[in-house]
Amino acid sequence: MFENSVRCIAWGARLLVIGFTGGIGLARTNLILMKGASVLGVRAGEAVRKNPELGERRMAALLAWAEEGKMRPNVSHRVPFKDYAQAMRLLIDRKAIGRVALVMNA
Repeated sequence: MFENSVRCIAWGARLLVIGFTGGIGLARTNLILMKGASVLGVRAGEAVRKNPELGERRMAALLAWAEEGKMRPNVSHRVPFKDYAQAMRLLIDRKAIGRVALVMNA
């Protein structure tokens, strides 16, 4: 996934590496150099552990965006709650592109 991401970015882009669920890969630095890109490793949650005030500001911004309708998560599957095992299987088998939503009233 990393190499595909590097191929898609524009000249001078910044590529954030967040986690490694697809495994720990090797970066072909020639692609990064040819794109004039920078790569930044990000540990989810580490910044707010070190700076709780930053976490509060970020959470306030996220809540405001949600209230304003600015966040629209991609939900690829909606599964009745009673079929939660099917929802988990979609995630485990990497069949979900985006989020899997459990529907409570289905």
